[in-house]
Amino acid sequence: MLGGLKAVVWTDTLQTFIMFGGVIIVMILGTINVGGPGVVWERSQQSDRLEFFNFNMDPTIRHTFWNISFGNYFYWLASCSVNQAMVQRCLAMPTIYKANITILILALGILGIVTMSCYTGLVIYATFHDCDPVSTHTIQKADQLLPYFVMQISDSVPGLPGIFLSGVFSAALSSMSTGLNSMTGVIFEDLIRPVVKERISESRASLIMKVIVAVIGTVCVGMVFVVENMGTLVQAAKSMTGITAGSLLGVFSMGMFFPWANAKGALVGGVISMVFVGWISIGSQISIAKGQIKFPTKPVSVEGCDIEFLNNTVKSTAIPGTVNEPLYIYRISYTLYTMIGVATAIIVGLVVSFLTKPNNSEDVDPDLLTPVIHRFLPSKVKHIELQAHKQDSTSL
Repeated sequence: MLGGLKAVVWTDTLQTFIMFGGVIIVMILGTINVGGPGVVWERSQQSDRLEFFNFNMDPTIRHTFWNISFGNYFYWLASCSVNQAMVQRCLAMPTIYKANITILILALGILGIVTMSCYTGLVIYATFHDCDPVSTHTIQKADQLLPYFVMQISDSVPGLPGIFLSGVFSAALSSMSTGLNSMTGVIFEDLIRPVVKERISESRASLIMKVIVAVIGTVCVGMVFVVENMGTLVQAAKSMTGITAGSLLGVFSMGMFFPWANAKGALVGGVISMVFVGWISIGSQISIAKGQIKFPTKPVSVEGCDIEFLNNTVKSTAIPGTVNEPLYIYRISYTLYTMIGVATAIIVGLVVSFLTKPNNSEDVDPDLLTPVIHRFLPSKVKHIELQAHKQDSTSL
C-alpha cells in the first residue's frame, strides 16, 4: 500500500530466498530423518506413488500425463503471458531482452520449487508410511500434513517451525503483494480515471490507490473462511484461476492469430468462456463439498501406530445415504479448465465475428499480429510491413 511496485519487487526478492530456504531445510532434514533418498524412493514406489506415465485419455481422471502436460501448459501460459501481474513485471524492465531473462528466471524458479515440493510430499509419505495422520484423525485435512510433519521433525532443530512459517508467509505474501499492486493499477487506470472528468492529481491518485489496496487486501484475507471449506488448496486455486485465465488467454490469442476477429466476437467469446468455465468450476467445487465427487487415493496404513494411540483415536462412522451422481462435466479434471476456457473463447469469438461482419485482414496492422501468421497475410499487408521495416532500417 505504501511502497508501490518498488516495494513489491524488493520484498518479493527477500521472500523468495526465505521461501526456498524453508523448503530446502525441511526437505533435507526430512530426508535425513527418514533414512536417505533411497528409503524415500523405495517406500514411494511400493505404494505406487511414482506414477509418471499414465496415458489414460479419460478427462475425468484427476491427474494423467495428458492433462498435466497440456492442461498445465495452458495454465502457465496464461499466468506468464496475459496475467496482469506478469505483464506489469515485464513492462517494468527496460528492454525486451531483460524481460525475456526475467521470464527464464521465473521458469527455472517454478521448476525448482514445484520439484522440491513434490519430493517433500514423498518424504512426508515415507515418514508416515505406516501411521497416516489423516486416517488416525490426528489432523483433519491432507493440506495439514506439511505443518504437522515439520512439527514432528523439529524436536532436534530449534527454530525450524519459525523458518517454515516464514517460508509459508513469504510464499503467500509475495504472490498477494504483486496481485494487489497490479489489480489496483488496473482498477484505477481502466475504471476510475476514465470516469472522473476532472484531472486527478498525483497525491489524490496515490490516496485512491492505497484505499483500493486496503479494501482488496481485506477481502482476500476474508476469503480464507471460504477456501477452508473447499477441496485441497491446489485444486481450489487452479479451479478458480481457470475461470478468468482461459477466457483472457483466448481473447488475446484470438487477436494475435486471427486478423478477421472483431471486437464483438472478442467480447462475446470472452464472456461466454468465463461463464462456461465458471459454471463447471463452481459446480465441481459444490459437488466435492457435498461428497458427490470423490477422488481415488493412494494406499495408506496405520499398522505402525501405537495400539494405545489407536484405541484413543476418535473413529468416524459413515452414515449411509443416497449420493446423487453429478454431471459428467463437473467431473472433468481441474487441470483442463484453462484449456477449455481458451478453446471456448476462440471458437465462440470467431463464430460471432463471422456473423457480425469480420474485420478485413488487409486493414489490420501487422504489428498487432504474431509473426507466425505474417506469411499467410494478404500481399497488401505484407507490403505495408516491408515498408515499415525499411523505414526502421533507414532511421537506424
